[in-house]
Amino acid sequence: MDIEIFPHRVLGSDTTEKLLNDLESIEDVKRTVIHGPRFPKTEETLPPQYRERRVIQVNGEDVTLQVKTGRIFVELTMESTIKDIEEICKKDIPYGFDINQSRTSY
Repeated sequence: MDIEIFPHRVLGSDTTEKLLNDLESIEDVKRTVIHGPRFPKTEETLPPQYRERRVIQVNGEDVTLQVKTGRIFVELTMESTIKDIEEICKKDIPYGFDINQSRTSY
């Protein structure tokens, strides 16, 4: 079963890293995919505090973040895991989110 987590705001790099690590810690989560707008290629000219394109650590692996996170698709096997995912999202996404279980809602 696939679900979509739709934050009410686009997530930054730090929030994305924290959320992905928390989601991947759930045993039933098989795969996570993030979707969103690409970072600008000219980001090197921005001051360091505005650069979001960077390498994040997810489950101990280095992942180059190339998009701002607008949606997270999660593949899982048991519907009961959605409650655990919702608790993680409440902790990591304080400004609100929706969880869609039906592909027609994506």
